Amino acid sequence: MKGARILSRVVVGALAVLVSAGCELYAGAPVEGRFDRSLSVNGPVDLNIRTGAGGIRIDTGPTNSVHVIARIRVNGWFEGDPERRVKQIEANPPIQQDGNRIRIGPVGDNELYQHVSIEYELTVPEATSVYSAAGSGGQTIRNVRGPVHATAGSGGIRIDGTQGDVHVTAGSGGIRLTGIRGAVVARVGSGGITLSVADNLPFELDASAGSGGIANHQPITPIGAMSRHRVRGTVRGGGPRIELSTGSGGIVIE
Repeated sequence: MKGARILSRVVVGALAVLVSAGCELYAGAPVEGRFDRSLSVNGPVDLNIRTGAGGIRIDTGPTNSVHVIARIRVNGWFEGDPERRVKQIEANPPIQQDGNRIRIGPVGDNELYQHVSIEYELTVPEATSVYSAAGSGGQTIRNVRGPVHATAGSGGIRIDGTQGDVHVTAGSGGIRLTGIRGAVVARVGSGGITLSVADNLPFELDASAGSGGIANHQPITPIGAMSRHRVRGTVRGGGPRIELSTGSGGIVIE
């Protein structure tokens, strides 16, 4: 109890110093907002999307547009007026378009986006290549025909029904890849990986798990020695190369 009282006094004292210095602090309920934009395109789309905090969901739709819905949330201790910041983002969302090249997310170290999470839901043409990055938050990317490059600091990543090559990296959180047709590189520091390929696709497999086993349910012809933590070989004669690795967590090849 004594320690708690001391900590409380320290916090109150720190706040008093900030207030006396003229700092406007926000510690109230989260402030939320949104924006909704439709962008016209006329061919294969090159999409680059990033968010510091918040999820990303991408699915396919009409061939001539990219539809962006974003949900904004401001919370935590910081200086400034949260409602003003939300209105600024709503009025001037972080979207840049150059023909069929679209970039979504703040550029550089913009103070406006500190302590702000933005969750994105996009509808894109099938002929889209995706580069997505999230500091924290899950990602789902479905049915695009172009290559996919997805990274996450923390949060799960799911990619379904893609036809291009896939490169996925996660610090922590599971990775699930289903209906895959191209080459794959998937790495996760902490978390499992589950993979299934489309239409009995032949492929070459190289899977390794630092801690956690590998469960392979495909008819593999081994290359070299195999163990619970390392599986290398060809499936149905070989094809696109699939590399899977985890620091901790299991791997399942369905």
